[in-house]
Amino acid sequence: MEKKKSKKRLFWLVMAFCLLMVSIGPLAFADDHAINIVVDNLPVTPDVAPFMENDRVLVPIRFVTEPLGATLEWQEPDDANPGIARVYLGGRLVELTMNSNIALVDGTEVTMDVVAKEVGGRTFVPIRFVSENLDATVDWVPESNRVVVASRSGNASNFRYIGYYYDSYSLDALQNLPGMNQVIHFGYQLKADGTIGKKDYFSADKFESQGMTVAQENGITPLLLITGFDKNITDKVFNDPSLRATAITNIMDLLQETGHRGVDLDIESLSVSSRDAYVAFVKELKEAMGPDYLLSLSLTCRTNANQTWLDKLDYENLARYADQCIIMMYDQHYNGGEPGPIAGADWVEESLQYLLQYIPRQKLIMGIGAYGRRWPETGTGGAVFFDDCYTLAQRYGAEILRDPVAGVPYFTYTDANGVKQTVYFEDEQSIRQKTDLARQYRVGGVAVWRLGRFDDSIWQAIQGK
Repeated sequence: MEKKKSKKRLFWLVMAFCLLMVSIGPLAFADDHAINIVVDNLPVTPDVAPFMENDRVLVPIRFVTEPLGATLEWQEPDDANPGIARVYLGGRLVELTMNSNIALVDGTEVTMDVVAKEVGGRTFVPIRFVSENLDATVDWVPESNRVVVASRSGNASNFRYIGYYYDSYSLDALQNLPGMNQVIHFGYQLKADGTIGKKDYFSADKFESQGMTVAQENGITPLLLITGFDKNITDKVFNDPSLRATAITNIMDLLQETGHRGVDLDIESLSVSSRDAYVAFVKELKEAMGPDYLLSLSLTCRTNANQTWLDKLDYENLARYADQCIIMMYDQHYNGGEPGPIAGADWVEESLQYLLQYIPRQKLIMGIGAYGRRWPETGTGGAVFFDDCYTLAQRYGAEILRDPVAGVPYFTYTDANGVKQTVYFEDEQSIRQKTDLARQYRVGGVAVWRLGRFDDSIWQAIQGK
């Protein structure tokens, strides 16, 4: 009797094992049949796997639009529609209605082989249809289950190298640093009456008389930077439609007068209540500039939703109207705070992950600060130029260490007055680590603050050489 029970138990164990193998079989071999996506020679790995339907590959929509530099707008479903995805790129508009095989391309109806649909809370679209209607080519490589997408110019060639121009040191750098695509002339400020005035503390004319010529001779696009560092001024101008119009007229006149090919707005002081007004100003300015001028924004870095004081910046809608958004990924630690990295690699990656939810990859530019800061044991810190950091360490015999998490160098010393000082700064290795992140996340380029205060090794690290 016991022998029969043992045989029966063995039988059911074998059956259970067989059923288990049947159930896990597809999972075990899923990787062999996974669909691989490559956009402009860079692999794209969606967090939800693509799938085939009617011989068409469907992918989460952001994983085709963002690598191509397109802007995505989602209209939530309601009684009138089941949800609409709108994709903008280079003046082209592709509209996809959920569960419909009829799409609109610049207002013209086009029939798709498969429908856009929601799966597991994500919007899936046919990668070939969307890519080709954004002027990209699409190839299917059956041997490796790979979809290869190539935009007209390719992300690699679109990776921009940008430098902020500040003074005569910047002019020397502009003349001697190869491969620069844009130079941003830090020379003007917004005034309360909507006029645009030159900054008083350095020679703006030197750029316009010499730097402009250097830029033009080397194919570098010169942009005119306008600051807004006074909340009383920015709130007043942006919330008054008449003053907005005055400022835009003055900007357009200034562009024609100076020969700059665009504008970079560096609005760092703004009330949260003026958030929508700033978006309105950016939208109206871009409409006035048209396609002939480039509109750039220098924006404060943000790493998470809890930084509510940064709610003044509507990153998503600002990015919709601007041509590029330079995220100033520096001053993680600042003069009035505790000593620490100017921009730790971990902090930079955290900001990339957060802001890429709102800014298309090709519009996001990583801002890099090529400098350091020195903090006394008590009191307020101050900026230190890159080359001066090594001089200080050598003078006081300080050992330069490296933060293992942030990836940046630092050292401490006691100065001639007996005050302990802590210095954090950037070097070739730390900057290379951050520019590697820029390429890994396929953003639109890097912008360095500021030209003329670092050596050639830093520029080579920025260029990935």
